[in-house]
Amino acid sequence: MRSGIFRCWYMQDSQAVKYRVKFSKKGALRYISHLDVMRYFQKVIRRAEIPVKYSEGFSPHQLLSFAYPLSLGYTSDGEYLDMVMTERVNEEEALRRLNECSESGIKILAVKELDEKARNCMACVFAASYNITIREKITLPDDFCKKVIDFFGQETIPVNKPKKKNGGSVLIDLKQYLYDFRMIDDRTFYICVNSGSETNIRPDFVAGSVCEYCNVVPNENPFYIHRVEIYENISDNENVELRALI
Repeated sequence: MRSGIFRCWYMQDSQAVKYRVKFSKKGALRYISHLDVMRYFQKVIRRAEIPVKYSEGFSPHQLLSFAYPLSLGYTSDGEYLDMVMTERVNEEEALRRLNECSESGIKILAVKELDEKARNCMACVFAASYNITIREKITLPDDFCKKVIDFFGQETIPVNKPKKKNGGSVLIDLKQYLYDFRMIDDRTFYICVNSGSETNIRPDFVAGSVCEYCNVVPNENPFYIHRVEIYENISDNENVELRALI
């Protein structure tokens, strides 16, 4: 019965087809975990009757891949997942169906077919951009904006980055992993930083470093962090040339 519904908006294809989905995450749903987001999309895809491909074996699952999980409490306009379809679909119709089955906190922004040789979205991640806002409960000095500009304008930015394992920290030059910066308003600044698997610069770490430089004492939950976009590096040399995943 479902195949009759599918045939009005997809073309049969003997090969599996890769698609990339871009979505936003806002409102109350920013407090659901990455695992919950995965489960959420599994249900949405079934409800939307998207012809997603399943793995083989005793416990088949949808072939989905997510890029760079968002930290709990962050909002975003630049989240991505890849899925493998059993058939080629109409991108606009797939976008409409997914949004009709989604909750208000998650909106599907784009659906795009990928080349069959394209890497999955997680493997593509090189950098990410964020808007970081210091919450109103934090007292800022009158010259906060100038101090933030001075911090990012240094020729080198030595900071102690926490190690992932075994505790401790390592001294790095943040400047090497910073690709863009600008002030948005008197409490908000934009950054684009390296987010690769080897050198992942967390936005809350950057915000904490800024506060330390500016002699600002952050208390519990001091920052509102919004991910703007995720990028891949399309340069074939030592230079960095960023492009959004869609």
